[in-house]
Amino acid sequence: MKAMILAAGLGTRMQELTRTRPKPMLPVLNIPLIAHTLYLLHRNGCEFAAINTHYLGDQIISYLEDFPYFTLQFTRESTILGTGGGISGALRQTDLSGYFWVLNPDCIYLPEFSLAAIATNSHSQKGSPTSAAAVESTDNSPPGIPSADSLEPYRPLLMLTDRSHDSSETGFQEIAEGTRISSMQSTAVRFSSSGNLMYCGMALLHEDQFQDISFQQESNVVDEWKKRAESHNLLGCLYTGSILDAGRKEDYLAVYKDRNAFPLTYIQGLTEFMEQWKGSTSSIQ
Repeated sequence: MKAMILAAGLGTRMQELTRTRPKPMLPVLNIPLIAHTLYLLHRNGCEFAAINTHYLGDQIISYLEDFPYFTLQFTRESTILGTGGGISGALRQTDLSGYFWVLNPDCIYLPEFSLAAIATNSHSQKGSPTSAAAVESTDNSPPGIPSADSLEPYRPLLMLTDRSHDSSETGFQEIAEGTRISSMQSTAVRFSSSGNLMYCGMALLHEDQFQDISFQQESNVVDEWKKRAESHNLLGCLYTGSILDAGRKEDYLAVYKDRNAFPLTYIQGLTEFMEQWKGSTSSIQ
């Protein structure tokens, strides 16, 4: 499994909190947000991750230089290229290729959710083998990719979660009338101001979706997703685990202050992850 972590933003929504450090380095449980993302990827068997940087990016690179669990490669953006431009740059400058997960490091995904379990559950429903290894051996898709006949390299797959009616986040809804999105199978979705679903900062993409973006070209991947949605080429899959959103200052501070939001199993696993990486000097608080 490969991944791309988007870490080049200015963090302006954090106001004074990001004057001297980039948002991915803001601590939660005394651990930078980006380390929580890497913990998620490690739990799910990730073998490689590309990380783009811009604002105070040297802090991120320095912190991760001794990361032991899987290969990390970095790209530096002299000017912010947007999500599409950043991913396109990583595809040209790192070993990122094929299918890969894209994650925003300002969300913390708690352990009820497993990327690999999506494929496992899908194949299990069809009476196929249930182990991740079996899924890989019986399907050309990498582990962690939902099993669906409609899944093609040109079709982005967005992980979605419930959206309240008064939410300011962009809405999504299923295209086919009577269709109910699930965590087991991907479904065609479209943007909708009244949609009951929203993007949760995680997507499964393929390198073919970025062929038309030139190197160092600024590009917003959401604009491309809107085009694909119009032709029914955008997929959604339901994220059923818990998410702690730290994307805005007030949300981050709420997560920062609420240790009880984290299950004991998450804290124990994160503690072991950090001790093997940074040693006993990195204590969870």
